[in-house]
Amino acid sequence: MNRVNVTRSQFRQQDLKKSLRQFGDNAIRKTKGQRQQERVRETAYSIATADPTEIISIRRCNCRWCWGINFEYQRTDWEIERDLNRHAAAGKRGAPFNQMGGGGFVKSRDPNPDCPICLGDGEEIARIEDFRKLSMRAKHLIAGVKLGRNGAIEEIKFHNKIDAVNTFAKIDGMITEKKVIKVIDASEEELDAYFNKHGITIDHDDPELAPFIEKLTVTDAETVETPGEASTEGIEDGQYPDAPEPGG
Repeated sequence: MNRVNVTRSQFRQQDLKKSLRQFGDNAIRKTKGQRQQERVRETAYSIATADPTEIISIRRCNCRWCWGINFEYQRTDWEIERDLNRHAAAGKRGAPFNQMGGGGFVKSRDPNPDCPICLGDGEEIARIEDFRKLSMRAKHLIAGVKLGRNGAIEEIKFHNKIDAVNTFAKIDGMITEKKVIKVIDASEEELDAYFNKHGITIDHDDPELAPFIEKLTVTDAETVETPGEASTEGIEDGQYPDAPEPGG
């Protein structure tokens, strides 16, 4: 008797352990699914709200003639020093050095609205930010980079922001998919044949299906007059239609 009780106790412990293990697996699986869904939601939100100008920007900067002396060609300080050394090396110490617009050119300076060369529009410069300094939201927006033969960046591909908005809206419950059900006229035998073909089982005792089954039953019970059948409409008791006389 003690041995039987011990065996039953072991079975109970095994069942308990199995139930706890299944509960834990289900909880872990559910938690993992929630984390994945939340991760997708955050990524979609980052793509939808990211600013592409944080990655690449178009700037209008001054041209070489904007801030030069008398609107002449302006060089950087390094270029001025280089040209002076070349002038001295060429043995032209007595000849005056043409500084043109002078030095001090800074590429990122704003254009001069009075410049007669660019008319204040300056030059268009594209600037790509260092990817290491991008925020995580901007990094999510990047789909790929196309490099040229010399290793220069030719194209930066971005994820579609509209698709990201739709994905975020679906996960967040803002968009619900609508299913359209098309109702067709069919007899009960045709429906049963269709259900059997596709492995669909219908409970005829289901109260929700009762109105539809009743309608099908009424439709099948209606009689349709076919050619060759005599109609009895309008014949009273004891009255028969005139029959043709023999030989007439």
